[in-house]
Amino acid sequence: MTVVSEEEAVFWYTHLTPEQKQKCSDLRQELEQAGALLPDSTGLHDDLTLLRFLKARHWHVHKAAKMYQV
Repeated sequence: MTVVSEEEAVFWYTHLTPEQKQKCSDLRQELEQAGALLPDSTGLHDDLTLLRFLKARHWHVHKAAKMYQV
């Protein structure tokens, strides 16, 4: 797993489009509603992780949610 510094994370996150930020929010909401969002202790529920899944699935929220749950 690649470790990203907080400074890099903030830089990367602030350069997202409003649509990309909305998709991240939509993904989080979809995972919460499905009860699939992993706990804080796993380190797999932060915005950067969710954005990785979105990027891997070309910003399709449902496909990213499915991939996250597998």
